[in-house]
Amino acid sequence: MMNTFNRLWLLAFSLLAMPVLANTILTEQNVERYLAMQPELMALEAQYPDNESNDMMLEQHCNWSQHYQSLTAKELDAGYIQGMEAIIKQHGFQPAEFLELSLKISWPVLEMSKPMLEMSSQMLEHLPAEMRAEQEAEMAQAMQMINLLEQCMTAADKQAAKGFQDQLIQQMMLGEDDDMDLEQLQQMMELMQQN
Repeated sequence: MMNTFNRLWLLAFSLLAMPVLANTILTEQNVERYLAMQPELMALEAQYPDNESNDMMLEQHCNWSQHYQSLTAKELDAGYIQGMEAIIKQHGFQPAEFLELSLKISWPVLEMSKPMLEMSSQMLEHLPAEMRAEQEAEMAQAMQMINLLEQCMTAADKQAAKGFQDQLIQQMMLGEDDDMDLEQLQQMMELMQQN
């Protein structure tokens, strides 16, 4: 028979031992809802082809509401923002949550691309000035995003993102190329992880 002290200790230990993933936005349910809304968001983007903002630079803080406000201030069309927010809310997210989820989901791919970005930066000097400036801006944006995520992602976020990595990459790749089979996708992912 357990005494009160042992019961409290067991309770405290069990609370500490609970899955860390409960402290992350990257849950199975959220990822499923995120993937379910992608066709709707892509259809909305097709309606506003000139609305793409190339300025995705975010300040180095983890306040997702401020990041969302900053990004939507850069968008060109209020109709696009209203449509996007309607889709996001229809799938049970607040806009800032959606932004946080979107960025954190991308972390494994961005992390894998970091060595390639660093290597590519060395080759930029051989490009024509205009092309080099464009590539430098894109690479700076990617590195800034990686740094932001490294600052804002918890251990639980990273663990969860790695857990969903195969599913998300498969979804992304199969969405782009329906002829790619699972074996080709796995080979490509292994190559990416080796670099």
